[in-house]
Amino acid sequence: MRARLPVLVLCIALACSVSTDAAERGFPLITVYPPEVHKGGPQNFDVAQDARGVLYFGNLHGLMTYDGAWWRMLKLPDDQVALGVATDRHGRIGIGMVNDFGYVAADGSVHSLLAQLPADKREVGDVRSVCTTNDGFLFVAERSLLLWDGRATRVAAEFDANKAPRGCLSDANGIYVFGANGLQRFAPLAPTLIDGRVDVVVRNGNAFIAAVRDVGFFVINAPAPGAGAGTGAGTGKSVQPFSPAASEWMKKKIVTGGCRLADGRFVFATRQNGIAIVDANGDIEQFITDAAGLPDAVISRAFVDQEGAVWLSMEGPVVRIDVASPVSIFDARRGLKGGTSDVARFHGMLYVASTHGLHSIDAHGNVQRIEGIRDAWRVLPVDDELLVGTSRGIYRLTDSGTLDHFYDREGEIYDLQRSQVDSTRVWIAQRHGLGSMRREHGKWIYEDVVPGVPEYVSSVIEHGNEVWCGTVFNGFVRVRDPKSPKPQIKEFGAGETNVYEVGGRVVAVRATGEIFSVDKADRAVRDPLLGHIQAPPPFFVVLEDQRGDLWINSIPPRVFQRLPGGTYAREGRPLVAVTASDIQTLRALDDGTVWFAADKGLFRYEPSPAATTSIPQTKPLIERVIAGENAIASGARLHHKFGRLHFEFAPASYRPGVEYQYRLDPIDEAWSRWTDQPFIDYTTLEANDYTFRLRARGPSLAPSAERRWTFTVLPPWYRTTWAYVLWAALAIALIAAITRLRTRALRRHAEQLRTRVAEKTAELQSTVQLLEQANSRLEVLSLEDDLTGIANRRYFERALNDEWNRARRREQPLALVLLDLDHFKALNDRRGHPAGDDCLRRVGAFLADAVKRSGEVVARYGGEEFAILLPGVDANGALRIAEMLREGIERLGNVTASCGVAALIPVNETPDQLVASADRALYAAKHSGRNCVRVADESSTGTWLRDASA
Repeated sequence: MRARLPVLVLCIALACSVSTDAAERGFPLITVYPPEVHKGGPQNFDVAQDARGVLYFGNLHGLMTYDGAWWRMLKLPDDQVALGVATDRHGRIGIGMVNDFGYVAADGSVHSLLAQLPADKREVGDVRSVCTTNDGFLFVAERSLLLWDGRATRVAAEFDANKAPRGCLSDANGIYVFGANGLQRFAPLAPTLIDGRVDVVVRNGNAFIAAVRDVGFFVINAPAPGAGAGTGAGTGKSVQPFSPAASEWMKKKIVTGGCRLADGRFVFATRQNGIAIVDANGDIEQFITDAAGLPDAVISRAFVDQEGAVWLSMEGPVVRIDVASPVSIFDARRGLKGGTSDVARFHGMLYVASTHGLHSIDAHGNVQRIEGIRDAWRVLPVDDELLVGTSRGIYRLTDSGTLDHFYDREGEIYDLQRSQVDSTRVWIAQRHGLGSMRREHGKWIYEDVVPGVPEYVSSVIEHGNEVWCGTVFNGFVRVRDPKSPKPQIKEFGAGETNVYEVGGRVVAVRATGEIFSVDKADRAVRDPLLGHIQAPPPFFVVLEDQRGDLWINSIPPRVFQRLPGGTYAREGRPLVAVTASDIQTLRALDDGTVWFAADKGLFRYEPSPAATTSIPQTKPLIERVIAGENAIASGARLHHKFGRLHFEFAPASYRPGVEYQYRLDPIDEAWSRWTDQPFIDYTTLEANDYTFRLRARGPSLAPSAERRWTFTVLPPWYRTTWAYVLWAALAIALIAAITRLRTRALRRHAEQLRTRVAEKTAELQSTVQLLEQANSRLEVLSLEDDLTGIANRRYFERALNDEWNRARRREQPLALVLLDLDHFKALNDRRGHPAGDDCLRRVGAFLADAVKRSGEVVARYGGEEFAILLPGVDANGALRIAEMLREGIERLGNVTASCGVAALIPVNETPDQLVASADRALYAAKHSGRNCVRVADESSTGTWLRDASA
C-alpha cells in the first residue's frame, strides 16, 4: 500500500483505564507547552480566562498570557510572582502575589492594593487564591481574607495560620472559601458546610463536590443564601459520599485542582499523581499520570476553558487536554503496537489489523494481542468466524477463540469482501490477482484467481453480477460473470487505483485524489457527483458513513456533507484532531462511529450532537500593531515615513486548524487567501484613511465575525493644505512686491510693467513645475534601471542594508537569489544587441510580476544578472521561489537562467557575506550545466552547495 512521510505533531495520547460508560473510547489528545515554548518561568500556579477567550497563567516570572497564537509575559512590579489569578466582567485581572495583591486594568496597567490596608495589616504573606466578586475581587491570604470592592480594600476576616482558608470559589450563587477549617460561605462567614481539610471544591449545579484530604469526595447540597446554616433537620443541607473509587484513589494524595466539564464529567488533579476523570455518576473514567504520557511535573491547577478543554498549570509546562474532542486514539500506550490497517466488530469486540498482528479491544477499551499472527492487513467477520488477511495468507478466528491458518501462501491479502450474490463466497484482493474462496461443510476452499485479472489487486467490491477491482499498477478492472468459464474483463486507466461503493454506485479513486466512474458509453470519466470535491491531494480512500456523508483519507481527513438531492458539499470539513500522517483505511461501524486505521494507531471519531454541530469561530483578536518600532492603537495617525506596519493577531481559540483572512480597505479588492500565519506586514502606503479587516475560521470552515482596526497615513508636509496655502501666499507676496517696486520706478510704463510681471509670473510657475518634474525624474532614475524599468543596483544595496538590519533585530531569515541568464553573450553575438536588450526587458518584466510580496525587491544587479531579495523567507522557501523563477524564464523562450540561493538569520555576519554565499551558489549552478538552482549551505566546516533536489 502507499507509504507516507511522518509529520511532527505537538499532541500525544494519554494512557488511561476506562469505565464501562467510556466503552471503546481511546485516549484523549493533549498538547504540551514546555517552558521553551511559553518562555515563562519554571513554575505555573494558577489559570483563568477572560470574556475574550484569552488565558492567564500565574507564573514565577509574572502574569503569562496565551491567546492561541502568542505567548506573552506581563512583568509585575519588583519582579513579583503571580500566585493566584481571576478575571472579572470589567476586563480586569486580579492577582495574588508574595506579600502583595492587586489587579491589572483593561489597559494593561498594574495596580497594587496593599497600600490601601492599614500599616499593621500589610504583612499578608502569600496570596495564592483570587475570586471574582460583583464589583471586585476577594483575595485569600495566609491568615486573612482581603476584599476589594472596586474602590477600597479591607480585611474581611482574620484567622489563625492553621485554620485559614487556602482557596475560594465564586459564581452567581455566592462566594465560598475552603481550607483546613472546611467549606464556608463568605460575606459573612457562615458555619462550615463540611468539616475536614478541604483541598478543592467544584460547583455541580446547586450542589458542590468537595475533596476532603485523606477522606474522600463528597456531594454537598448547600442551603440557599439566607436559610439556616445548622446541620439539623430543616436546614436543607446534606452531605453524601461521592465516587468511592475516586475517594480511595485520592487518599494519601493532595488534590490541587478540579473542574466540571460541559457533559457533566469532572476532572480532579493531584499534586504529584496525575489527574482522574470521573463521570457524573462518580465512576472513574480515566487516570492520567506521567506513566501514561502526562509530563512528570507537579500540577498546581486544573481549569476548563470556554471550548471545553482542560488546562493544567504545572511546574514547567502548561498542558491542554482535549477532553471535549470527539476524537480519541488507541496506540502503543494501550498495547496496540505498530501502524494499523483495518478494524471490524466481531461478537461485541473490536478487532484491529496492524503491522504487529491482530489485536482485540473489549468494551472497556482494553487492548490484547492475539498470539499466532505476525502481521495483519484486513479483517472480515463472516457469521461465527473472523477472517484475517495477512502477508502469509488467511487465518480464521472462531467465536470460541480458536485460530486456524487455513490458507497459507506468501503475498499480501489487501482486501476481503463477502459476496452478496453467494453468501458462502469471499472475494480476495491479493498480490497474485483476484481470488476467491467458498465455505463448504464448515471448511474454506480456495477457488484460485480469476484468469485475466492483473496482479496486485488492492481492493475489491461486488456490485450485482460484476466484481470491481482496484489495482496498484493497472487502474481499475471490471469483471462480469467472474465464475463463468469466460469472464468478461475490462481495464480502465492506469496507476494505483482503489474501488468503493458510494450511494449504491461504484467509484474509483486514483492515488492522486481524482474520483472516477464509468459512464453509459463505458468510459472512465470524472464522477459527476464526487469529481468536484476540493481537497488537498493525495487521497486514495473514500467512505460513506451512517449519515450518508463522505469521508476521505486526506491529511487531515475530511468529511463532505451530503446535501439535499444527493450531492455533496464542495469543500470538506477537516478533522484536525486526527494527527496521523498516513491513513490506510476508513471504517464506519453500525454504532455511527468512524475509525481511521493509521500509522500512529487507531483513531476513533464519535459523531455526537456536539461533534456534528459547527462550533462558531470566535472573533479573532488584533493583539498588537507596530509602526516602525512603536506599538500604536486603533485610530492612530501615522507619519508618511512610518516604515513597516506590522499586525499581530490571534484566534482566542485553542482548537487546531484555525486560519485567517484579512484585507486592507481601500486598497484590497478582495479577501486574502486563508492562512495560518498570525501576522502580516504592510509598507509604502499612500496617504489615506485605512481599515484593516480580519476574520478567522476553524475546522467548521464557517468564517467568524470581523475584527476591524483603523488608521490614517498622513501626507508629507509639502502636500498638506497649510503648505499649499503657504506656497500661494509666498507667490502672491513676491508678485506684489515686484509689482510695487516696478510701478514706482516706471510709472510711465505701468501697462508694460504689468504685462512683464504677468510673463515673469508664468515663467516662474513653469520653471518651478519643470524643476519639480526634473527632481522627481532624477530620483527615479537614480534608483531605476533604464533598460528594464526595475530597481537598479543602488536601490538593491540600499534595500539589502535596510532588510538586513530589520532581520537581525527580529531574528528572522533573509534570503537572496542571484539569477544570471545563460549564454547571454552568445545571444548578443548571434542576434544582435537589440535582441539582447529585448531579452533583458522581458526577463525584468517577468521577475517584477512574479515577485511582488510586500518587502520583496527585484533588481538588475549588472549586465545579465538579477538579484531578488526575500525578507522573512528561509532557504527552503527561497529555493522554491528560485525554481519557480527559473521555470518561468525558461518558458519565455530563447533564454534560460541559473540561480544561486543563500539565506540566513543575521547575527554577526554582514550583508556582503549573504551576497558572497549567493554568488558562490550561482557559480556552482553555472558549473553544473546551467539552467538550474543551487543553494549555499553554511556549516561549521565552511560553505558547501546543494542542488534543488537535496
